Amino acid sequence: MWMSILRFFLIPILLNFFFFCSTPQPYWVKEKQQLFILSKDSVELIFYIEPDSDLYKFRQITRSIFDYLDLLKTYPYLTVKETRYHVIIYKDYHSYKTYRPFKIDSLAHFDRNHKLIHIPLDIQNHLLNRTTPSFVIYHELNHAILEECCKHYPIWLNEGLSFLLQNIAQSFECKKNTIYLPESLLRQKNELIDRRIHLPFYPDFDQIYDIYQQNLISILYVYYLFNSNQLLNYIQIINQDPKKELYFVFTKGNLHLYEKARNDFYEWLKTIKGNRVINGC
Repeated sequence: MWMSILRFFLIPILLNFFFFCSTPQPYWVKEKQQLFILSKDSVELIFYIEPDSDLYKFRQITRSIFDYLDLLKTYPYLTVKETRYHVIIYKDYHSYKTYRPFKIDSLAHFDRNHKLIHIPLDIQNHLLNRTTPSFVIYHELNHAILEECCKHYPIWLNEGLSFLLQNIAQSFECKKNTIYLPESLLRQKNELIDRRIHLPFYPDFDQIYDIYQQNLISILYVYYLFNSNQLLNYIQIINQDPKKELYFVFTKGNLHLYEKARNDFYEWLKTIKGNRVINGC
C-alpha cells in the first residue's frame, strides 16, 4: 500500500533528472523542422518543437523563463553559466511517452548524455492540482544548469535543489526568502516518520530505496536544510572539497551525530505544514 500510494503522489515530482540512458532523437529534431531560439545575456535556449504543437501553449510556458532565470541568478546554490540549453518540445504527453526510454512514469526529463531537456506541452501537474508546464520546464532547466555548473553535487542534492528552486518567487536574501512548499509533498509524512527512512547522504542510500522514495526524501531534506538555515552552509562545504564523502563530512563518521541529524529532520517533518511559503537560507 505504501508504495502504491507513494508512486501515485510522487509521479508528478519525478520530472526526472539524470537519466544516463539516451533518449531517442525525434524526427523533428534531426530534421530541424521547427526551431525557436530565445536568448538573453549570453544564455541561449534552443527549442525543437514538434509539428502540430500548440504554439500558444508554448508561448505561455516560455514567456517568463528569463524572468525566472534572472531570479535564479541571485541564488548562491548554483551558477547560471553563459551557455546554450537545448529543449525538445512534444505536442502532448502521449508523444513524449513514445520517445521516453525508461519505464519510470515521468512527466518530463533531462537527458544527461545529450544534455537535452524533454518537455510535453500538456502536463497535468497533480502535485499542484493544476496544469503547470512552466514549473516543469523550470525544474528540468535547473537540472541542466546544475549539470553545467555543479556536476560534483550528489544526485539527491541536484534533485532537491531543482524542486526547491522551481518554486522561487523573489530574489535571494538570506533568512528572508520565502519558497512555496506543496501540501502533496507531505501526504506521506506519517509513513516516512514511522519508517524513518535514512537521510540522502547516508552510504548506499541509492541502493537501499527505490527512485520514488529517494526523490521524496531528497526533496524534503533540501526543504528542511533551507528552512533550518543550513542549506547555504551545506553548499559551501561541498564546494570546498567536492571529492569528500558527505556522510563523513557532516558526521565525522560518528553514528551518534548521524542519528541526531536524522532525528532533527524527522522532528521538523512532524511539525511542518504545506500549501504555504517557508523561509530560510
